[in-house]
Amino acid sequence: MPTTDRAFIPAARFHWLTPVYDSLCRLLGLGAALRDFELELLESVEASDILEVGCGTGELLLRVARRFPSARVVGIDPDPRALRIAAKKLPPERDIRLVKGRAESLEFPDHSFDLVLSSLMLHHLDTESKIAALREWKRVLRPGGQIVLVDLGEPRSLTTKVLLYPLRFNLFEKQADNLRGKIPSFIQQVGLALSEAAVFRSAVVAYRAWLPGTPPRA
Repeated sequence: MPTTDRAFIPAARFHWLTPVYDSLCRLLGLGAALRDFELELLESVEASDILEVGCGTGELLLRVARRFPSARVVGIDPDPRALRIAAKKLPPERDIRLVKGRAESLEFPDHSFDLVLSSLMLHHLDTESKIAALREWKRVLRPGGQIVLVDLGEPRSLTTKVLLYPLRFNLFEKQADNLRGKIPSFIQQVGLALSEAAVFRSAVVAYRAWLPGTPPRA
């Protein structure tokens, strides 16, 4: 059974910051510019059933619903505070479902979605949970569908490497795996094929992943 009551790291690290999470993202340059970057990744994607894992306050979910006006859209997050904020943003006339749940323990049947999204969530999880989450995303993915994962990755510029070097040691969250470049190997470990799709500002990397032998439909 899915479990949602275990401790989790909220989007802004501390629960009291959740109400101002969107404002913090804008201050850090991870607001509209990041969402535009993510939507560009979906320009040629076809999808009828979409899951965003770690939907948080619903910023990406809202844009995805607009991009795919006929799709069934589901957002899942363990944080009820974030989900309440998301619910206020989403148009009531759309088929958008918000679910309290965890990335590594999804309540959905096998092959439920042809597009699974995750943005800046995976680095909140420890190594074991990262792999468990990726395995769950694979389980709910349909043949011909794809996972689009956007998260911290191995820095691509010397400046970013220097600035982010302390984070290679899990000082604040669980981001060391990301900054050490381990995410592609985790994706392959659970049996998914993958490609690197793009890089945002040297430290945020986008990957596409799919079931082997069933490349994503463009």
